[in-house]
Amino acid sequence: MFENINLRQKLLTAFLAVGVIPFSIMGLLTLNQASSALEKQSFNQLETVRAIKHDQIDRFFSERQGDMNVLAETVGTLRQEAFNKLTAVRDGKKASIENYLNTVKSQIITLSNDFSMVETMSQLRESFSEFEEDAMLGGDVEIELAALTDYYKKEFKVEFGNQTGGNNVDIEALVKRLDMGSTMLQYSYISKNPHPLGEKQKMDIPADDISSYAKLPQSIHPSLRDFTAEFGYYDLFFVEAESGKVVYSVFKELDYATSLKDGAYADTGIGRAFKRAVTLENSNDYVFEDYSSYLPSYNAPAGFIASPIARKGKTIGVLILQLPLDRITTIMSERAGMGETGETYLIGNDQLMRSDSYLDPEHHSVIASFRTPSNGKVETTAAEAALQGKTDSGVIMSYLGTPVLSAYTPLHALGTEWAIMSEIDVAEAFVPKIKGEETDYYNKYITEYGFYDIFLMNPDGYVFYTATREADYQTNMVSGPYSDSNLGLLMQQVLNTQQYGIADFSPYAPSNGEPAAFIANPIIQDGQVELVVALQLSLDDINAIMSQREGMGESGESYLIGPDLLMRSDSFLDPENHTVASSFRNPDLGKVDTAAARAALAGERDLKIISDYNGNQVLSAYTPIQVGEVTWGLLAEISKTEAFSAVNTLRNMMFLVGGVGLIAIIIVGWVVARSISVPVVMISKLFESVEQSGDFTLRCEDVNSSDEIGDMVLRINNLLELLQVAINHANTTVSAVARGDFEHRMEGEYIGDLATLKQGVNGSADSVENTMNALAKVM
Repeated sequence: MFENINLRQKLLTAFLAVGVIPFSIMGLLTLNQASSALEKQSFNQLETVRAIKHDQIDRFFSERQGDMNVLAETVGTLRQEAFNKLTAVRDGKKASIENYLNTVKSQIITLSNDFSMVETMSQLRESFSEFEEDAMLGGDVEIELAALTDYYKKEFKVEFGNQTGGNNVDIEALVKRLDMGSTMLQYSYISKNPHPLGEKQKMDIPADDISSYAKLPQSIHPSLRDFTAEFGYYDLFFVEAESGKVVYSVFKELDYATSLKDGAYADTGIGRAFKRAVTLENSNDYVFEDYSSYLPSYNAPAGFIASPIARKGKTIGVLILQLPLDRITTIMSERAGMGETGETYLIGNDQLMRSDSYLDPEHHSVIASFRTPSNGKVETTAAEAALQGKTDSGVIMSYLGTPVLSAYTPLHALGTEWAIMSEIDVAEAFVPKIKGEETDYYNKYITEYGFYDIFLMNPDGYVFYTATREADYQTNMVSGPYSDSNLGLLMQQVLNTQQYGIADFSPYAPSNGEPAAFIANPIIQDGQVELVVALQLSLDDINAIMSQREGMGESGESYLIGPDLLMRSDSFLDPENHTVASSFRNPDLGKVDTAAARAALAGERDLKIISDYNGNQVLSAYTPIQVGEVTWGLLAEISKTEAFSAVNTLRNMMFLVGGVGLIAIIIVGWVVARSISVPVVMISKLFESVEQSGDFTLRCEDVNSSDEIGDMVLRINNLLELLQVAINHANTTVSAVARGDFEHRMEGEYIGDLATLKQGVNGSADSVENTMNALAKVM
């Protein structure tokens, strides 16, 4: 079949075969190698991104754990310093109160045993009895009773109402309880006393009283008045043992001259103190009657300490001191080192105040707490523990409902159990203010380190501090409304393990239901969790790591997913459905349920071409990453189209180059084939014309070439010319023969012409042969 193709087509086919086939083979091999190299480069780049992100996330959580360890140490140090300070204040106040009460005890025992006091008691018994008898015989009882009643109503009752917020007192009932002697004495020393209410102690003796009773108090009253003033006692009483009559008091209140056995105040604190003291057999003993409301002192709380006065082994009376409120409060109200919110106070076993509160004087002064116990009781866990004999410290809810550090201990108060508490608000104790700035230490900490919030929690789960003060503030993470949240579960885990822990992202109600993750660390003292510190992570830091896209082109991204297939970092390509927040809000749209995602969460690490969460073909480099006890998946992906765009560009370029080369080969081949085939065809046509016409004058005139083809054409033209000459000579010879000149011309000219002709023909034939051989080589 190839033999039937003309010369030009043969030449053109030969040129195409020689040029295209090697080029195509080499191009295909190059394209395949380049495609494989570029694909490998794309996967290597993704693998590098994956490794970098994995290291960055690992480092992020390691740094957070380091931050937490430092923070926990700081909180622990601040906590310990605060408790040490509170404990020192508590113990110092306790020692001061105990010293004061021991002083009171020593004074009452010393006084009751003092010889002059014994003699005074003996003389008071006798003179008091005589005064009562004389007053009853010589006085106008009805007039004095009327005057005394008028004093009760117009002075005492009014002042009682003023001091108790308008409370009323049954004056008639009080007056009815007075016997005749009590009426006469109260009239002389109270009603008739020229000094105003509250200053009756200033009178030494009634102006017209010359009785032996009046003379005795006149001799002892100034010194006893000075004694009570110097040591701060509210009042001092001498009480006759047998009748229970108050035969002397410094301040002459309504209890003066009444019987503590069966009088109006027999059942009050002073009456109970007397009844207990009169039964004591040893004058070195004492009794203390704890504070309770005392009507003669306008229902202010009054405490009494009493000791028997004995003569010759027989109790003849009882010395009673009414303890003041201000002396104890003065000791307790010293606030050096207690900051703005610190205070130390005392409570009794009735949970009412025994010293005035600094923070709440309206309801938690001693007077206010006794007058309105519902508002004035201290019913805190620290108060209950201290009254049960426990000494400890911790974070509690104060009587004001605020979280405080409380250092508490029982206090033995003259045979009665009190409790002493030193407390300070946790915000001031645990959260120091930064000098020169309005913010506190922890607010600045979370701002500088990129956390959303910080939590300080008691071992019982109570959240006593947060920086943002969202709804979880002052709730309980063990038993409160958020105990089932991821922070609540983390808190319980940390309490059980006593180790650092991480809570994975989950919707957190106090933060408007947005996904939140937490880390927590316990502060342990003597093997017990004393405090738990937790930090709420901010997504910004994680997103800052994952959103770095160097080398990821236009369609590349890296992101994190959790075991629920929801986002743990925001997507670059789909911010509408595949951010962390949106994926948790709408899991159906936000899940990443791909082959790579499931493989990564199953612990596999690989590189594959997959369909991503949008259904697009992507190159995916995935790996698991451990976050605490939870496995996340890390995926680095880029569009297959973009990743292989260089391969496609190379392929297109090769096709372009191949097409251009093919066209060039065709053109060059056509030109060369034409340059060879055209002269050959013209020669062939020349011979055909000569053959058909027998005209040897024909020549090949259209070939202008200096190569072998041109030389062959020249030789053929020369051959034809020689043939033409030979034929012309032949014709001449024939004509000569016809004319009879044959022999002559044969011997000379014609024989020479024939030799020349033979030589020319032979030379032209050789030239043509050479040319044809050269043409064959080219072909």
